Amino acid sequence: MKSYLPVLLLLAPLVPVLVACSTESSSSNSDPSTTSDSVSATTEPRTLSNPTQISAGWAHNCVVDDTGVVCWGLNSYGHGSSVALTNAFQVATGETHTCALDDLGVICWGEDEWDQSSPPVVTNPTLISTGRDHTCLLDDDGMYCFGANHYGQIPVPTLTNPTQVVSGEFHNCALDDTGVVCWGSDVNGESSPPSLTNPIRITASWDHTCALDDTGAVCWGLNDDGQSTPPALTNPTQISAGGFHTCALDDTGVVCWGRNREGQRTPPSLSNPTQIAAGGHHTCTLDDTGVVCWGENENGQSQDRTLAN
Repeated sequence: MKSYLPVLLLLAPLVPVLVACSTESSSSNSDPSTTSDSVSATTEPRTLSNPTQISAGWAHNCVVDDTGVVCWGLNSYGHGSSVALTNAFQVATGETHTCALDDLGVICWGEDEWDQSSPPVVTNPTLISTGRDHTCLLDDDGMYCFGANHYGQIPVPTLTNPTQVVSGEFHNCALDDTGVVCWGSDVNGESSPPSLTNPIRITASWDHTCALDDTGAVCWGLNDDGQSTPPALTNPTQISAGGFHTCALDDTGVVCWGRNREGQRTPPSLSNPTQIAAGGHHTCTLDDTGVVCWGENENGQSQDRTLAN
């Protein structure tokens, strides 16, 4: 798997696009240049106020805190812009677009070439996931995916009480009452989960997918750099798949495997890490000091963010 970012940059002018859609807004055919009164681009904060969730994209990161969503790193399409939201509670970072959930519904910004930043009208969205140029979300009525459909990643298969959805480059996987269900591209086996024992958490990256189940971490798909060969873990609670690497959080702290050319699987000293997020060639954690990142830093995506006094 390789980065497709240089190709994507040729698809549209380098003008940030901010798209807002709430449960009361228009459908996905709305003008992508429209900006809601509830959404405004902000300057890049270096401190965080009570951060609660982190997401790492290909070359940018976003964190939910008391101010809304704080982002940094690559910002060619405006997808790395910080945005003031009303009680944001989740953010998902794709390659060149970002989506969040707040009291008004679904808010997306960044590239919209394939309508990946133009969500449909939904009822009480609870979960959102972003791929390369598509997005999926879960609400009271079920699961929806929108954006590019080159590999069949948009039509959602029949699911039974889905509770999680994750998006890779051209595929998605959901966790429902039957286990893990995947659809879309399966070129490297990323949509063909093996037998799992009581899976509780899933993650997807460009060409590989992982789950946590009763046996520990299980991964499938591309394995050129060992990203789908997890080590033994001690009571893992979180797992995050990056471009060519994977990281988990267990009783020993942060454990990563796969590619390490940019140092993305070699964490620095951390203070009680509580969340892990693997990006394209970098990794970030949320710990007692704020956000600590390591790996590739060409676009500033591995710069740390500290807690506000």
